[in-house]
Amino acid sequence: MQPAPLLVAWNQLIERCAWENSFDDVDDPIAMKDEENGLPESLSGDGAHPNRTGYAPMVPLAEGGSKMH
Repeated sequence: MQPAPLLVAWNQLIERCAWENSFDDVDDPIAMKDEENGLPESLSGDGAHPNRTGYAPMVPLAEGGSKMH
């Protein structure tokens, strides 16, 4: 399975829709991506869906951190 290209396209669609509708959009940290733009095995069992460790860096963003539109 090669989820990275679909995930990149999906995230771009979400960001564009959020921007166009004035919704908040929290960008996933770039550090979470592996060399193929998927999630590394340590953060995900399948390269697409975060595990408990994968969700941890997202908490501060969701609580009002980094880049929001």
